[in-house]
Amino acid sequence: LCGIMIRKTKLIIPKVHWFVFFLFLVTPFFSIASLTYGIQMIKAANAIFFIYIGYIVTTFLLSVLLYKEQTTINKYIALLCVAIGAFFISFPFAVVSLWGMVFAMLAGILDGISSGTCRELEKYDRFVLLFYRYTVGAAFAFVAFLFVHEQFPSVMLPVSLLSVVAIGASLFIIDSLWLYGFARFDLNLGSILTSVELLIVPFINAIFLREYPTALEIIGGVFVFVAIVFVNLSIEKD
Repeated sequence: LCGIMIRKTKLIIPKVHWFVFFLFLVTPFFSIASLTYGIQMIKAANAIFFIYIGYIVTTFLLSVLLYKEQTTINKYIALLCVAIGAFFISFPFAVVSLWGMVFAMLAGILDGISSGTCRELEKYDRFVLLFYRYTVGAAFAFVAFLFVHEQFPSVMLPVSLLSVVAIGASLFIIDSLWLYGFARFDLNLGSILTSVELLIVPFINAIFLREYPTALEIIGGVFVFVAIVFVNLSIEKD
């Protein structure tokens, strides 16, 4: 909202199919809700595999069937490497709940749909689009908050408040970059590049939390790195 006011941008409704805009607005909320249910039933580490499988399969189908993007051998190799990398990073699998798998994979599918809708919104202002998305998300969250009979904390510590602000700012930056990137880049290749977080997170954990990656996580990271290499080869070939 501050960005819209500073830039004096008009709040216009994008002239795209109503269902595309509807999906852009609601998929993030339902993705987070689905993931929340999923990780209550299976280990968070195991959920990573199912999320990425749902995500890369959805973006691949959208890129081929809807946007008619070219498929190459490098793309197929990169997709396979990401799937293998996510598997190693998530391994070993605990006793897996079927519904936990479903909810985790559904979160990935919804993220893939969300990425796909960005392509249709390329020419519209990101501040306005995210304002609409966050407004709808806040409305859904408020209803869900009441539905589960949660209560607002009576005391908010300054550290907690700063954490909320930092998370909100980070989320805005990520969503803004996400929207800009997927609106202008190959959907399938972009979804593979997002797996770079699987490489970054272990380093962050090692530096700040002293949690060092296991041998399987390192192997998984190698596969993800190989996938990114093949993405770059595909870009150079195109």
